[in-house]
Amino acid sequence: MMAYGCQRTQVDTPTTNSSSLETDKEPYKVLWTFAIDNDHEISPPVVLGDSVFFCSAHKTGRFDYAAYAVDKHTGELIWERELEYRALLIPPAAAKDKVFFVSRKKLYAFDAATGVIQWEYEADIDDVFYPHIVGETVFA
Repeated sequence: MMAYGCQRTQVDTPTTNSSSLETDKEPYKVLWTFAIDNDHEISPPVVLGDSVFFCSAHKTGRFDYAAYAVDKHTGELIWERELEYRALLIPPAAAKDKVFFVSRKKLYAFDAATGVIQWEYEADIDDVFYPHIVGETVFA
């Protein structure tokens, strides 16, 4: 599985004889790729500052789940951390200096720059869902 960093190369412009938009066939160029074992799926990413965050889960359910931070300009790995339970392939949430990932039973708060766990919460239920940040509070 690959994560991609892309950049828009052309802006859509109206044609002179029509109200439709004429676009380049390939309006984006790939800036970088980040490879993960092909047996993995990845979540949609979230961007905070110069970092892109996402998680991966092994397709077979094997214990192999991780949270990642990569440089948004180069695609280079900044940090990678194992998650204790199966990663849910949903986007993490990020604000200020923290990024929040969820797994089957846990909500994790990582330092966005270092990947150090700031805190974690284990739920009494089997699924913790989409993290949302409102002010200084995270909900999942």
